[in-house]
Amino acid sequence: NPDYGIPTPTLVSPPKGQKNGGNTKIGGIAPSNLEIALLKQYPFDSAVQRMTVVAKKKGAQYYTVFVKGAPEKVASFCRPETIPAEFSNLLQYYTKQGFRVIGASAKSLK
Repeated sequence: NPDYGIPTPTLVSPPKGQKNGGNTKIGGIAPSNLEIALLKQYPFDSAVQRMTVVAKKKGAQYYTVFVKGAPEKVASFCRPETIPAEFSNLLQYYTKQGFRVIGASAKSLK
């Protein structure tokens, strides 16, 4: 596929007219031409306690890597200055109440 540089990736796009979390850059509504290719997916693996997706927005010059999983594992991939100061306290607070907590992170690769 010439748009993404690999053979036929999995393509995703938001439903037409779907609110986009209030993102003012695109007016709060997902554009009808928004298309994201999922170039590589690493499914959840209990040994590493995370899953990873490498994606590219159509027309973008960069890739984005998304990781989700155990908060401690996801945080270990982040720069320390990007982790909120209260991270450990909040994680402990919610897990002691029995909540399941999932960490998420994203990074652009140029």
